[in-house]
Amino acid sequence: PGAGDHRLAGVLLRQCSRQIAEHRAMPRAIAAGLVYFGIVFTFGFLFGAIREIYVVDHLGPVLSRLLETPLILSISWIVAVWLARRFSIKPSPAPRLVMGGVAFALLLVAEAVLGVYGFGQTFTGHVGEYATLKGLTGLVAQGVFGFIPWLMTFRQNGPHVQQ
Repeated sequence: PGAGDHRLAGVLLRQCSRQIAEHRAMPRAIAAGLVYFGIVFTFGFLFGAIREIYVVDHLGPVLSRLLETPLILSISWIVAVWLARRFSIKPSPAPRLVMGGVAFALLLVAEAVLGVYGFGQTFTGHVGEYATLKGLTGLVAQGVFGFIPWLMTFRQNGPHVQQ
């Protein structure tokens, strides 16, 4: 075997080692996603109650949702940064996308369950709300919430690149 074969073997071995390390990081990313969902959902529930009780009558459903969105997304960012450190989630795309994806999926399920069992909506009615401006603004904010752990991997000098 030539020198090129040894270099190729080294490259493949390093790539396999990275894949194994990322695979081992996934349980931490899933756990971080569960906690991320729980904390932000709690804040969102509280802000939503305040919005519906005190703000909607004065500003309307869309404007009140738009007013709440930067606040909840700021809290989401702070919580995601804290959890990424606490759970030692590497600043690479896969574990960060898993963390956010788990949280986003749980958020969608929790909102549907709360809408159906807590507020008496039908499931079809709940999903149909996403077609309204109020529902769409909420869904976009939820999507951003899901991507925040991944967005944190970007720094002022560009995206994080694995060595």
